[in-house]
Amino acid sequence: ISILIALNMEKLGGVFDVHTKATSLYSAPMFIPVLLGLVVTRTPWWSGMLSFVVGVVSIVSVSLIMNLTQGLPANSFNALFLDINLSVLGLEVTRYELQMLIGTGASTACFFASMLVNKRAGDYKTRIESLEKDLQTPAWANADLPADQRGLTAYRLTARLAIIIGGMLLLITIPTLTAPSWHLNTIGGTIAILIGIAILTATKNPKQ
Repeated sequence: ISILIALNMEKLGGVFDVHTKATSLYSAPMFIPVLLGLVVTRTPWWSGMLSFVVGVVSIVSVSLIMNLTQGLPANSFNALFLDINLSVLGLEVTRYELQMLIGTGASTACFFASMLVNKRAGDYKTRIESLEKDLQTPAWANADLPADQRGLTAYRLTARLAIIIGGMLLLITIPTLTAPSWHLNTIGGTIAILIGIAILTATKNPKQ
């Protein structure tokens, strides 16, 4: 599949455009059960896998239907990357937004629907109840033991990288001031710098 996409990259709109459309095929159906699974445990063991499959199948099906309704080809994998023109409540929706909405909705609906057939028995019942008990048990730190400050090093490194990246984005803004989207680099760079400063400030006094 990767080779097929690479051979048709230019025809399909370029690397960035193809990347966003490709990730929208699976990202929403994958992350919905992962995120919901952290807080909802009243589902069978196969709930996450089925939610992912249903989400992907729904995305592919709706995408191909949209191709047919707009006179686009729907006879190959490349058809999932062609641009579509769709207006929802006055808002322009591209294939990326459509696939993310469909994938999120279908995956979420399947995840919660699976709760209706949840049957806890045997080893699975033991394991899931043990997990629930573990999640509900607070993990209190031992106040008598000195806190390990080595983990803060990673946060400080991340903060410095954020400041550097933010500064680079602001520098890139200078030669692009005449471009319509010059403000995007300015906003992104400013946010990155502020995040870096906030992290450095928060980790300045480890005892707090």
